[in-house]
Amino acid sequence: KGVERCLAAGEPGLAFDLFQYVLLLDPENDRAHKGLGHVKVDGTWVRKFEAEQMRRGLVWDKKFGWMKSADKARYEKGEFWDFSADRWTTLEEANRAHSDWNSHWVIKTEHFELRSSANLDRSVEVAERLEAFYLQLFRQYDLFFAPKGSGGAAALIFGVSPSQQQPLVVNFYRDQGQFKAHANPPTDWAAGFYSGGSHASYFYDMGNSY
Repeated sequence: KGVERCLAAGEPGLAFDLFQYVLLLDPENDRAHKGLGHVKVDGTWVRKFEAEQMRRGLVWDKKFGWMKSADKARYEKGEFWDFSADRWTTLEEANRAHSDWNSHWVIKTEHFELRSSANLDRSVEVAERLEAFYLQLFRQYDLFFAPKGSGGAAALIFGVSPSQQQPLVVNFYRDQGQFKAHANPPTDWAAGFYSGGSHASYFYDMGNSY
């Protein structure tokens, strides 16, 4: 009832919050999960993008990012499937290869395409934070980002509008030197920037600071 009242009052961001609160109290609440755009795969609620990846035989891992679920035993033995090189190798060797910006990692999530020359575990961490930031950003600024028609802000927040937008490309360099050499920042002191012309963002790894 609270969600319905929020939507009627034109506050879909608050309705989104309430559905998430419902899941804290009742983690298996079917209506809240479906309202947030989740689907159930093998008994687990996930977002639709993740469900599609799982159907392709992939699973998300906090160390490796997308990995082949059927080959989990090989990963545990120290092997690593490098999707861009299309071969088995070791994570250490892959990290060395992708530290060169001309052969960077490409990690695709629901709303982003992360291109990174940082080590894979760091790149995966950044990809996860980007997705979490996306959901909170659109919840907070629902009216500003709302598409016209088709439910407006509510359609955007609850994911019922067609996902026609292209993922945002985020270029993440392993250090400041590489950032300056390849990103061509607008000022010497820039820590990052967005380019409307390329529809891409440019940042570099600053250690523990985000």
